[in-house]
Amino acid sequence: MELAINTVFVCPSLYLRDTVIKAIEEASGVRPAMKSRSVSANRAHYAPAISRVIINTASPQMHRAIGPHSCVIALEVIDRVDAANRAQKVFEKAGFNAYVETHAEPEFPDGFLVFVAVPALEGIALLFWPRPEDISPEVGAGLPKREVWSDADLG
Repeated sequence: MELAINTVFVCPSLYLRDTVIKAIEEASGVRPAMKSRSVSANRAHYAPAISRVIINTASPQMHRAIGPHSCVIALEVIDRVDAANRAQKVFEKAGFNAYVETHAEPEFPDGFLVFVAVPALEGIALLFWPRPEDISPEVGAGLPKREVWSDADLG
């Protein structure tokens, strides 16, 4: 059996958690598959899927663009700007301030990575990124190259 890394996002309230779930479903069609509840938490479980975990640092410019964030829920979609705008509307309809940022990472083309920042999420942002098959060869050639990680990379 292979071990996996999972990510758990903790929302400040059940109402805001439910709004995040609605925004993700509206923007991408993905919805929770299961639920569980205990004394400590009310959980919405998404179905197992091919997932990635990225641990990074963000530049001061990026924090200025989307606010201070420590966690991002990243969704692959075809039309990132449309998906982000639909998610923003879900948050606003629920009474939360939300804004779309299409160019928080200026090294990428405008609209390549699109964020929805919701201050009430206290450091969690939504990110809409392209499916691998939707990245043109020209854009792909300009993306940062991935290299094999080693322990020497630890500061």
